[in-house]
Amino acid sequence: PVVMGQRPDPAARQRALDEGGGSELTEAAVLRALIWLKDNQETDGSWSPKQYTEAMTGLALLTFLAHGETLESPEYGPTVLKGTRWLVNHMLAKPRLTAKGYSHAIATYALAEADCLMDLPILRPALDLGLSRIVAGQQEAGGFDYNYAKGERWDLSVTAWQIQALKTGQLAGSQVPGVAEALEQARQFVATTTYKDGRFGYSSPGSGSWGMQGAGILSLQMLGHGKSRPIKAATENLARDFRPVWDDQSKHQAHSHPSYAWYYCTQALFHSGKRAFSGWNRQFAPMLI
Repeated sequence: PVVMGQRPDPAARQRALDEGGGSELTEAAVLRALIWLKDNQETDGSWSPKQYTEAMTGLALLTFLAHGETLESPEYGPTVLKGTRWLVNHMLAKPRLTAKGYSHAIATYALAEADCLMDLPILRPALDLGLSRIVAGQQEAGGFDYNYAKGERWDLSVTAWQIQALKTGQLAGSQVPGVAEALEQARQFVATTTYKDGRFGYSSPGSGSWGMQGAGILSLQMLGHGKSRPIKAATENLARDFRPVWDDQSKHQAHSHPSYAWYYCTQALFHSGKRAFSGWNRQFAPMLI
């Protein structure tokens, strides 16, 4: 919460930019993206009205919150308020049976970050409801699956979003019963069930893509186990062997688009320290810009 609370401070943000390997070019790219999102928000506060609206609205709101934009922001305050209101109303109105693993967790994650940054009374009831549904949807072994199914299949990709939502909700001060226990179960699940021979697995031990390596690493980092043996091996593999590449000629299917791997791997390497992140950032930032 302390780190999140510094985001709206321009001086703190500039220090973070300098220390983290950012530049005027990267910041300009971020601002262009925020302006695009602002200009493409629906009048009701949502994004992507025809497809995955809950998830896309959560992701869009998270970008503004990550940049320290709150209700007080001169440029983006109305955008943040409308997006937050839409997510709150949507969370409170939807029946339990419609909770989808990915979209529900992303929306809850966004509400949790908003609650960390803004004193808005409407946030906590919606956040608590979102968190309680995640706790109820956890499998006995500690993982999660599509639509919170309780069968034998597990899914690290789905699980990583639940961890981000639960941990941030905990940081926001939510008192929903079972959150701490759910996080510990999830930690054990990621570190043991998904991991094998230096790699994390998507739905079977050690068999995941580069994106799943990033997801596994980030999950354990968020849960306070960033120096564990699985983390060290997986991070070494990631830093040594994975390179971000963009091909303008490729026709990516949604599930194979590289941005999902970039999302996780960038954060995983950043939290691994400057040595691991600097090599990645030298390649990734210019390519993304």
